[in-house]
Amino acid sequence: MEPPATLRLTLVRSADDEAAFSPNYQTELRQFYQLVRADNVRINAVAFTMDSVGASGGLVGEFVIPLAQVIGPVLGGAAVAWLQGRAGRKLRLRMDDIEVEARTPEEIEQLLERAQALRAPREGKNDEA
Repeated sequence: MEPPATLRLTLVRSADDEAAFSPNYQTELRQFYQLVRADNVRINAVAFTMDSVGASGGLVGEFVIPLAQVIGPVLGGAAVAWLQGRAGRKLRLRMDDIEVEARTPEEIEQLLERAQALRAPREGKNDEA
């Protein structure tokens, strides 16, 4: 049995963004995550933790989304909002051997449509099993 397809979505910081684990940047990542989850999209956040006294961690900006679900417009809206939060940000999508980047709202829309199109052949394959 083939493992379920996943989409790895990475929010790539701009050179002008605050440090990855700064409170403000972490708040932005959490807002993205919570907005997508509020639309009942199953999404897992990749986090970094430090195993020592007084250490902290946070979200690294990478999210894993199972493609066994329909990805709604909220994911695209949340990605566009994050992208527009600061010039120079980009979004990276990876599924299987395909990896693409988007820097504009139009490119994000195209990437998500492409991910849904790639999802369709897998569904047919799983239905046959």
